[in-house]
Amino acid sequence: MGTGNGPFEPERVAVVILDHLIHPSISISARHRARLRKEVLLAGSDWPYDPERKEMRTKRKGHKVDRLAAEKRERTAELMEAMPQMLADYRKRVGEKDESRRC
Repeated sequence: MGTGNGPFEPERVAVVILDHLIHPSISISARHRARLRKEVLLAGSDWPYDPERKEMRTKRKGHKVDRLAAEKRERTAELMEAMPQMLADYRKRVGEKDESRRC
């Protein structure tokens, strides 16, 4: 495939792609486009026809983020109120385990 002769010569590919860009009615399937791109890159030529990559969006869309953040804060406040009792229970359990191991 990557021999440089045949239907995948870089010059021929450039003509096909340019025809497609100039006349969009000439369609190339994604599979064939990927194959052409691969052959051109393997032949050592450059492939300038890829669209620019967009920057990834880091912020979530909508109001769900605000709602989830508020729910998280409420849950954290509830847990912090119960924290002294949880710590006392934990210390009691650990103390019982230590006593059972000592015997």
